[in-house]
Amino acid sequence: MLKPQIIQMQERYAAGYGFKTKLTAFEPRSASTYWTNCKFTSIPAEVYSAFAAGSPGEVGLFKTEKNKQGNLDYFYGSLVESFENVPDMADRVIIPGGEYAVFETEKLNMAREGTTAFVLDIMALWEEIFEEYLPASPWDFDASRPAYEFYGSNSAVNEDMSMNIFVPVKKK
Repeated sequence: MLKPQIIQMQERYAAGYGFKTKLTAFEPRSASTYWTNCKFTSIPAEVYSAFAAGSPGEVGLFKTEKNKQGNLDYFYGSLVESFENVPDMADRVIIPGGEYAVFETEKLNMAREGTTAFVLDIMALWEEIFEEYLPASPWDFDASRPAYEFYGSNSAVNEDMSMNIFVPVKKK
């Protein structure tokens, strides 16, 4: 059984790329590694690198509010201290604070296992969280806040690579 760390998180700011989707509701299976479906072309790489410099990591999430067409928008970008140095062309997201269950993928040697294994591990973790952990735990998913993937320093190494999934929770 999964044993996440339950944390009280402060509000976080992220800036990066916004994407329109055809999804009308959050589904954990659709959420997992959605960035693999995206083309990161709306912001030049050098512009993104400038405001993302020094970031503790990147996040991928579906916004909780639907767009004008009734669909969810996807976001992928870097955590930032504030939006002060973020250009207008970048999408901005405020991740609300509160209680989160934080799950980590198994450590993986990318040189041996490869990217496909990493993506499959992330997908399996999302499934295990929503199909096994949450139903048996004292926590419910708080759909008013986004669940998100966090790719920090452990996702940028070839050995012992891992990432985290942050799931907003509330007591049952």
